[in-house]
Amino acid sequence: MKIAEEKIETIETRCFIIRVNEEIAIEAARIKYSTKFELVDSSILATAKSVEPKVVTGDPDFKELKEAGFVGP
Repeated sequence: MKIAEEKIETIETRCFIIRVNEEIAIEAARIKYSTKFELVDSSILATAKSVEPKVVTGDPDFKELKEAGFVGP
């Protein structure tokens, strides 16, 4: 339990936590419908678009997106 609490604290201090609202959920559905993305990736992208930061990822699905900062080969 203590390890989980430490990990949650680390996430909360190092990351932006954005609650999914109706607008984000609808945009995620639009992205999923118009791309090959799974719902999780669509939700991440919709959330990033709502606040304009970049998604930093090594997921190759995001490699060509302007909203993503791709790290990896």
